[in-house]
Amino acid sequence: MKAPLMLRVHTKKGDRLFLYEQVIFWLIYVLINVGLFTNKLLLFGTITLALGIILIILIIKSYSYLNVRITPERVEIGKWKISHDQVREIKALRQNGPTADLIIVYEGGERTIEEVKNWKEVLETFQRYKESIV
Repeated sequence: MKAPLMLRVHTKKGDRLFLYEQVIFWLIYVLINVGLFTNKLLLFGTITLALGIILIILIIKSYSYLNVRITPERVEIGKWKISHDQVREIKALRQNGPTADLIIVYEGGERTIEEVKNWKEVLETFQRYKESIV
C-alpha cells in the first residue's frame, strides 16, 4: 500500500483551536447578516471587527498547533520544516487511551507533540516514507 501524499497530525489542542476558529467565522457571518437586516450595521460591524481581530490573533498564535503534518519530503511542525534525511525516528512516548505523545528525534534536537489522536497512522506513514527513500 502506498503512503499518502500528506498526513495531517491531529492533536486535541489543534482540533479544539480549529473548532474555535470555525465558530468565530460563523459568528462573524451571522452578525454581519443581522446588522444588514436590522439596519444597525455600525453596531454589528464593530462587534464583527472585534471578533475578526480575535480570530486573526488566534490563528497567528496557534499556527504551530494547526500546521503539523508529514509529507514525503519533510516533517512540518509549525514553522519548523525538517527533511526526512535529518529525522532519525518518530516514536510514541506515552499512550493515554486513544491519544499518545509523540517525539520526533532529528539531527540537532527533538520535538514533542502532545496528545496526538492519529498516532498509529503517523508512525505507519513515516515508516513508509522512510522505506521509500531507501
